[in-house]
Amino acid sequence: FFTFTDPCDMGGAGQSATVQANCSQIPGTATLDSTAFGGALGLDGGNIDLKEEVGETFAIGFVANPIEGLRLSLDHFDIKIENFITSFDAQTTVDQCVSRADFPNNPFCSLITRDAMTGLITRLNAFDINVATKEVAGVDLGANYDFTWGDFDIGLGLNATYSTKNEFIPFAGETKIDELGELGNPKWKASGQISLDWQDLGLVWSTRYIDRVKLDNTNPAFGEIKSVDYHDLYAQYDLSDGKYRLYGGIDNLFDKRPPIIGQNQPGVILGTATAANIYDAIGRSFYIGAKASF
Repeated sequence: FFTFTDPCDMGGAGQSATVQANCSQIPGTATLDSTAFGGALGLDGGNIDLKEEVGETFAIGFVANPIEGLRLSLDHFDIKIENFITSFDAQTTVDQCVSRADFPNNPFCSLITRDAMTGLITRLNAFDINVATKEVAGVDLGANYDFTWGDFDIGLGLNATYSTKNEFIPFAGETKIDELGELGNPKWKASGQISLDWQDLGLVWSTRYIDRVKLDNTNPAFGEIKSVDYHDLYAQYDLSDGKYRLYGGIDNLFDKRPPIIGQNQPGVILGTATAANIYDAIGRSFYIGAKASF
């Protein structure tokens, strides 16, 4: 059940001239008073009418091998996506349907059903639609070094992304939103790895770093989340010339707890009290396994 205030109540009284003109095309809205209803039922989910997003990408970079075993890379990227798929709350949907010049043929109006006689909104769907624009830019950095030390084969790897732009326009005519440094869009992200192979034994230590972020750039009162790093350990042992392999590992080795986010704050995943799609909500975990080839 979605709650909202219908901008077409009483023919759009108090609204802009565009809204009033568009509402006048809807039978019954001249005398509509929907305040007693408060909202409408509907679905929240996907949309079979979605179209492909359209992206323009510019990238330039180089790779260097200054010494044997060492590979360095640097890439600049700038990506702009139109017809970006996104969804909106109920109030934005009903407002944008009647405030746009392309009424009633815009994507927002396609989510709304009104009574043919009274003009009352009887259904509103919170489906994804193609109306937004997204632009990101930044630099990817990479360094990998493989070498032998005695009987050991050692590999070192580091990959990082420094974002310089992350902008979002919800729909045409709306103010551009700066999402850089916000939850899900940190300025820095990095991952590193150290591998060691000795005869039939292999060990890998990997780490992942997420820079500090604000929960919402437009609302500093929500606060921020400190930088987080995770460490994982993996080991494997081959038997019978590699026909059999035993392996195991520990994820989130130091049992890093996820940042707690209030249920009504941005980014929280229902039931987890954190952004569980970004931070580890499980904690330290172990696994073992075996593989056989024949």
